[in-house]
Amino acid sequence: MKLLPNALSISRFILAVSLFFFEPFSATFIAVYVAAVLTDAVDGFLVRRLGAQTKFGSDLDTSADFMLVGITLLRIVPVMDFNVLSIAIVVSIFTIKILALVVSCIKFKRAISLNSYFSKGLAVMAFMFPFLYWLVKYIFPQLYEHGITENTLVVFMGGIGILTIHLSSCHRRHQFLVSNGRGIGAGVQQSVEQLSLGTAAVETKAELV
Repeated sequence: MKLLPNALSISRFILAVSLFFFEPFSATFIAVYVAAVLTDAVDGFLVRRLGAQTKFGSDLDTSADFMLVGITLLRIVPVMDFNVLSIAIVVSIFTIKILALVVSCIKFKRAISLNSYFSKGLAVMAFMFPFLYWLVKYIFPQLYEHGITENTLVVFMGGIGILTIHLSSCHRRHQFLVSNGRGIGAGVQQSVEQLSLGTAAVETKAELV
């Protein structure tokens, strides 16, 4: 049973590669993509439930995630019409994810998923974007005709990302004040210092999934 999470990660590699064989945003493409995303959710749950955390499993899961995202982008970007703002937002999101991996390599000597609200929020938004675009463009085309386009979705998700940063920063500040019993001024000062160092978007607690 403890090998089941790794089997799901391997299946995500297979499902990701199979996306090359289907027309982007066809029903089959979306079905395969959703199945691949579900394997990511289920294997994380099973790892925690079975206590099956291993370095190999963590690296396998991270690699499968990056392959799924990379192949999905290769398939869907050419058929979409992004403007400059959307491209900037997408590049920023992936830059943050890459920086998070760099931080994990420096701090923990390995590439791992970091357990932060912002990191989790980014992952959810990235995985949901193709499905939401499919709904708007092909299932409810009237929404697309009224201006709910790929660029609208990117800006909306970018706004959610900014909100997540704010909420994460407030949560960290509240925890600091409660645990240290210090004044609000000191807590705000520490939060500002954390933001300036880029740590508001990266938690120091790692999750081996």
